[in-house]
Amino acid sequence: MIGDQEDLKNKYDGVTDDVLARAKAEYAGFGEHFPNDYSRVQRYRKLPVEIEAVQWPVKAQLDRGSYETACRIAAIHRWVQSNGGITEVVPAEFPEDIHVVIVTLEGKMRIDPGDWIIRGVKGEFYPCKPDIFDATYELVAADD
Repeated sequence: MIGDQEDLKNKYDGVTDDVLARAKAEYAGFGEHFPNDYSRVQRYRKLPVEIEAVQWPVKAQLDRGSYETACRIAAIHRWVQSNGGITEVVPAEFPEDIHVVIVTLEGKMRIDPGDWIIRGVKGEFYPCKPDIFDATYELVAADD
């Protein structure tokens, strides 16, 4: 057998040598990609869309428990809820385990300290980790 045909035959026991030879010829020159155009991995660029977002307080701000932080959290809840979104405070046995979830198109998602709350192009809300947000979005100038 030629090249990888032995490995393929072991993997697909019962497949004839003729089928293996045809498959190898069909896949030749395609590297890791499949031979059919509809199954090739291709690169895509995210369309430039504008979203609204606000950052949930980071852990240090939450730990201080200041009046300013409480007002900021309340403002975020109001912003989400006044735009048709839903946030919920999830009670817990210990105060440090209390957290907030936001209802997204995929279900309830926990908001962690420092997460960005995004209002998408269709008005949907979802949290986004800070590193992903920083790699994906840039601030739009006020005059744009």
